[in-house]
Amino acid sequence: MARGRGRPTGSKDSRPRRRIGCVPDTASSILRTLFLIADSKGVSRDQLAEGMRCTATTISNWRHGVHSPDVLDLEALASLLGGYIEFNGRS
Repeated sequence: MARGRGRPTGSKDSRPRRRIGCVPDTASSILRTLFLIADSKGVSRDQLAEGMRCTATTISNWRHGVHSPDVLDLEALASLLGGYIEFNGRS
């Protein structure tokens, strides 16, 4: 078998593959919604990173479920996209 990235052809992987807007279904519904909004507005990963004052890699890691943003990052991301998130009556 040739060496390379990804799964070998024909291999079985038990991890879920369903994605919504390229965000794994294991991500929070809030995060999936925020990335769907960003996609619908045509906001790129680099634009999100610049607005969030983080790296494009961080945004990519959030999108692909490698890491999750904390609550403050979720609020900032929502604000950047023109919305807000309310947690326990606090906006």
